[in-house]
Amino acid sequence: MLKSMVMRTGLAFLCLFTFCGGQLNAMNVKDFEKQMSDEKTQLMAGVYISGVGEGLLAANARAELSKNVRLFCIPRDLVLTTEKVTDIMNRRLKKMLSDGISWEKLGNYEVASIVLMGLEDTYPCSRR
Repeated sequence: MLKSMVMRTGLAFLCLFTFCGGQLNAMNVKDFEKQMSDEKTQLMAGVYISGVGEGLLAANARAELSKNVRLFCIPRDLVLTTEKVTDIMNRRLKKMLSDGISWEKLGNYEVASIVLMGLEDTYPCSRR
């Protein structure tokens, strides 16, 4: 399973590297939403958010191995699909909007930061 996760993550980054002309930059929410709304760039946005999810799972596993602390406590048998990661991000964005943060400000947040906050909200660890 770990080998499969590493291969998918590597493939996602290779696709991003190819699509971005050799540059790997963090994508902000505004750009992600723009790409998701354009049929020509939807696939790239899906690959990007899938890579974000895989990267956060890997970071969570590494934190647990090295420091015995998890960033979030997702059930071990749960498959984190592209749709699930997107849903988690959208729920976190709605929460932040309801907390009074403007869309203009949220648009500048990095997708990975929003997804991480959403994973922490959705799958909190009991020992914090």
